[in-house]
Amino acid sequence: MKLHLSTRFAAALVISALALTACSGGGTPSPSPAAVAPTQAATASTAGTPAPADTPVLDTSKPVTLELITWSNQPSIDAIDALNAKFTAKYPNVKVNVTNVDTNDYNNLRETRFAANDVDIFTAQYFQAPVTWAPGDLSSEQQAVVNGNYADLTDYPWISNWSTGQTAYTYNGRVYAISTGATVVTGIFYSTKLFSDHGWQVPNTWDEFVKLCNDIKAAGITPMTCGGADGWPFSTLANFAVASVEPDNNALAEGLWTGDRKFTDDNCLEIYNRLDFMTQNMEDGFMTIPYSDAPGRFAAGKAAMMPDGSWQAPVITQADPSFQFGYFPMPGTNAGNSMQGKFDLSFGVNANSANKDLAIKWLELLSDPANYADFVNTTAMVPTMDVQTSDSFTNSILPYVQNLKACWETCYRAPNGVGQYAAKRGFIPSFLVSAGGPIATTAELAQDAQQDFDTGKQAVLASVGN
Repeated sequence: MKLHLSTRFAAALVISALALTACSGGGTPSPSPAAVAPTQAATASTAGTPAPADTPVLDTSKPVTLELITWSNQPSIDAIDALNAKFTAKYPNVKVNVTNVDTNDYNNLRETRFAANDVDIFTAQYFQAPVTWAPGDLSSEQQAVVNGNYADLTDYPWISNWSTGQTAYTYNGRVYAISTGATVVTGIFYSTKLFSDHGWQVPNTWDEFVKLCNDIKAAGITPMTCGGADGWPFSTLANFAVASVEPDNNALAEGLWTGDRKFTDDNCLEIYNRLDFMTQNMEDGFMTIPYSDAPGRFAAGKAAMMPDGSWQAPVITQADPSFQFGYFPMPGTNAGNSMQGKFDLSFGVNANSANKDLAIKWLELLSDPANYADFVNTTAMVPTMDVQTSDSFTNSILPYVQNLKACWETCYRAPNGVGQYAAKRGFIPSFLVSAGGPIATTAELAQDAQQDFDTGKQAVLASVGN
């Protein structure tokens, strides 16, 4: 059965580990301007304007509709809708219209809305600060700051309510968005009933995990499921495989740039091998399963386990409220592997919006501790404000997030314009035959990834004169 811990989340302590162990920019305060390319630092330092010291006088005598855009995740939408109801109760003439799209389509939606100035509140993408060892352009989020899309939130008094929520989107000493929670990325959901019925134990090492998968198959049950049709959920398995092999994600990311590490070295080949093993233990046809269907299939017993982010816990419960499940960290080579994750579901305000002051008021309402507690209990994320949580799943993973480390995707820096084999998270299992891809062996895929990375890196270094 699921664990139920009655305890208070000291969010500053829980998430501070993520901030401290993250790679430079993986959820950490941004580097000083000197750490950024000079032209970037000079431009970015003028981006945005300080927030007004006085509370703005709002005219809500006429009907106003605030446009909020985000990606599709039902618990998040439920939390936003509940907050919107409170906002409209406080400002009866103000309605918040929510547009949500699939994660793969969100960037296009946001850019279109920015261009048309048809958005007031938006979900911010992950904020990856520049690092000195990987030259290149600003991330899309920093570029949005430079372009003046983000309103500066730094000087509003409610910012101080967020123990770590402001950390993820601090750039050049200014706060541009608020992260409403941290999520575990490298956890595996499992059916407590199936495990109990068959006497299976939660694995502590990779070898134990391999044996568990073999035992599950021997019982005529599929070990794992995944919503592979959407692409990105399957590609996030790179976070799992890297976490199971590498002791330091940032060292690997930097080593790929310095040449001290290669996609073809022994550790990286083991990462590819573990991705291949996980793929071989998915249910048949998993690459055609929509991400939205995976939690329901898991709850229906189609597989004993589902490797996925902690944000899926309330979705599983919605699929079948009676279904009992647990959650364990991806096992590593040695026992004692911890969870890895990132800051998530963050909101910014369009600096060019005619309704900017009202949009700021929406963030202020969210920043009230009582409102935020309701919000985070609905999303089931690790709080980024020091509040009491009542969600049993969130409390159950508390022992695993005391030292939450930044996951691989927050540390990896692909060269701008890099080829397909080293893009995104670098270790891409969809190219393997076991996932229906064209590449037969992990060694071949590793070689292709290294070639793409080297080509991309050389082009970037040439462009900056190194």
